Amino acid sequence: MEELENASVKAEFARYCEGKGDSLSESTITQILNRERVDRSSIQRLFNAFEIPLKQSDYAMVVQNSPDSSRNNIPFTGTSSFVGREKTLDALHALLSETVSQVQPVALSGMGGIGKTELAIQYARRYASAYSAGVCWIFARRLDSGNNASIPSQIITFAQIDLGLQIPSDLLTTNDRLAYCWRHWPQGEVLLVFDDVDNYSDIFPHCLPRDIRFKVVLTIRLNLQAPVRNFPINVLEREDSLKLLALIVKDGRTDHERITNDLCEFLGDLPLAIELSGHYLAVDTSLSIAAFFQDLRKREGDRTVPSHEAFDGDAQENPAWVITARRGLEAAFNLSWERLNQSTQLIAKLIGRLDPGPIGWDMVEVMRAFLAEEYPQDGPYSPDEMTRAKNTLLRFNLLKPFDANSYRLHPLTREFFRSKTTDEEYKSYGGEKGKSK
Repeated sequence: MEELENASVKAEFARYCEGKGDSLSESTITQILNRERVDRSSIQRLFNAFEIPLKQSDYAMVVQNSPDSSRNNIPFTGTSSFVGREKTLDALHALLSETVSQVQPVALSGMGGIGKTELAIQYARRYASAYSAGVCWIFARRLDSGNNASIPSQIITFAQIDLGLQIPSDLLTTNDRLAYCWRHWPQGEVLLVFDDVDNYSDIFPHCLPRDIRFKVVLTIRLNLQAPVRNFPINVLEREDSLKLLALIVKDGRTDHERITNDLCEFLGDLPLAIELSGHYLAVDTSLSIAAFFQDLRKREGDRTVPSHEAFDGDAQENPAWVITARRGLEAAFNLSWERLNQSTQLIAKLIGRLDPGPIGWDMVEVMRAFLAEEYPQDGPYSPDEMTRAKNTLLRFNLLKPFDANSYRLHPLTREFFRSKTTDEEYKSYGGEKGKSK
C-alpha cells in the first residue's frame, strides 16, 4: 500500500519552535505543553522523540499535572463492550504467574483487528494490583523514520515520570540509562507490555531486563521462537460476536437472529469489524441490520485494507478465513468513510500521518496551524471543524480515547486513512508517496 512519508513528532515541533525563533530545548518543549492541562502521553512522546533526559523539575511537573500518577501508563480502553475473553484473561494470567528461570516474554499473536491490544489493556487493568512495581506500556512499532531508540526511551521516561527514579546526569547514553533503570527499579513484580511489535529484534535482547520479576507481554502478528511463549488470540465465538454487536447497538435492531448472524459471519467474527459496524449502526438509528448488511456487500470489491501486512501470517495459515475477515473489515471501513464529510476526511488523513502511539490533540493542532495558512479561518482546518471532526471520528470508532487529551488509532485505521490520501495531498503535507508495504 502506498503511504505518506512520515512527518515525525520531532520534525513537527522543530518547525513549530523555528517559527517562534526559539532554540529547541528542554525548557521550550516544556513551555509548549505547559498549559491548563499537561497530558502525560504528549510529554513522553516529545522527550522520547528528542531523546532528552528529564530533569527532576521536569518530571515533577509532569507528575503534578498528570491525570494519573499511579505506577502505570496503561492506555484508556475506550470501550465498554469487552466480551468473550474471560477465560483467555485467566489463562494469560496463569501463564505469566508460572515460575521460570529466565525472562520469557508471552506473545499475544494474531491478525490485525483480532483484539490483541484490547486484550492486553484489559489484562493490565484487571491485574494491575498483582504488579506492585508498576505496569509499563511501550508502543513498540517501528517508527517510519526508523527511530527505534524510542522503545528504550519510553521505558526510561516511565521510570522517571511514574516511578520517580532519578537517573544520574553523568549517564549520557540510552543504553547506560536503561541499564540503570533495570538495576534500580522498585522492588516487586513488574509488567512490561510491548504493543504492536513489528520486529522482535528491536526488543531482544537490549530492551529486556534479566530479572525474572519482570513479566513481559508482546502483541504481535506472527508466532515467535523460544524462549518466547506464544499465546494465540482467536476471533470471537459467534455467540460473543452477537453479544458485542448488541452491546453497541442497544435499541433491539440486532434481535433479528438470522440476519444478525449472517452479518457476523460476513465480518469474520473479527472484533474490529464488528465494532466498526456496531458504531455505524449506533450513529444511524434509522438503518436496519438488513439494509446495513446490503450496503456492506456492495463494497466487497474495494480493496484497501487487505494489502496490509497485519494479515500476512494468518493468510498463510488459514487463507480462506482471512479472505472473509479482510472482506468484512474493508467494507466496514469504506462504509464509515463515506459517512464522513470532506473536512473530517481531510483531518483523518492528517491524523494518519502521525507515528504509532498516542496522539496528543495539541500535536494535531500544531500540524493544523501549518496547513491553515493556505486555508480560510472558517475552512476545513478551522478550530470548529477540528472539534467536529474529532467528535465524528470518535462516534464512528475510528479514533479512540487514550487519556485526558490524547487519542489512539488502530494500526489498520491509520493505514486506511493514509490509503485515502491523494497525490496532491501528499505534496501539500510536505511528503512524497511512500513505498508499498
